[in-house]
Amino acid sequence: MDIDITKQLEEEFNEAFKDEINKISETKNAAKLKKKVDSGKDTPSYLKHRKRVKAKIKEGGIEYFEDYELLEFMLFSAYPQKDTKPLAKSLIIAFGSVSNVINATRDELKMKGFTDTVATLLAGYREVVRRFLEQMSTPGRCLNNRQVAKNYVHALCFGRKTECVYCIFLNNKKGIITIEKIAEGTGSSVVVYLEELFRKIVLLRAKYIVVGHNHPSGRLIPSSDDLNLLNEINKGVMAVRSYIYDAIITCDSGSISLVEEGYFKDNQVIGLLEGRYEEDDLY
Repeated sequence: MDIDITKQLEEEFNEAFKDEINKISETKNAAKLKKKVDSGKDTPSYLKHRKRVKAKIKEGGIEYFEDYELLEFMLFSAYPQKDTKPLAKSLIIAFGSVSNVINATRDELKMKGFTDTVATLLAGYREVVRRFLEQMSTPGRCLNNRQVAKNYVHALCFGRKTECVYCIFLNNKKGIITIEKIAEGTGSSVVVYLEELFRKIVLLRAKYIVVGHNHPSGRLIPSSDDLNLLNEINKGVMAVRSYIYDAIITCDSGSISLVEEGYFKDNQVIGLLEGRYEEDDLY
């Protein structure tokens, strides 16, 4: 057979079964590496370091880790054959803290030079954290103080990049009947359909509600739109003989109660009457 034809057939075969060949090659390399590690010969330095990190967790607890050490450990699964300490330190330098890193968007990570692998891993961790916090807010629990209400709304909105409005429906003892997301908008605005909210209050026989929404920008100040919406909700709620227990604004760094801050008192939106609100709605 002609040498050129043989070479062409070989190239076509390699291209057709490229993925399978790569998998076989990776498997062989992993097997060789495992053999070396098991024998104690030529163990890569990053594997020795990972062993020390895991031992540190067992001995002292992961809660004592520095921010970069925690990220380094989290990145182990994404980079099984790489030293992740430099990458973890770069993420902390770029974003300032673990919470900022986990909350970074894919575009933000890309702009700072981080790969899609990092973005995908962090998106997964972010969703795990959000669901953990959300599922801690289970029906049946009692909102016996405003800090608990703030914690619930913060959990519901954690990590969200669009403005979301939640309603916590309460019975006459302030026990949670159910929690629902009643609206989701853009990064700076949202439309709430009030008729549906009032219908739900009547259907559930809710005596109180907590209305909470997030400001994705992190500014914990109500806007005039926020207070106008709260005023409309308050009118409708009182018309069906229920009450607003509190209105919460939250962002990833914290939350405020509009009752505690003096914006809502005695079933009136005091902040609106006093003209005390954020004029710029582009939060």
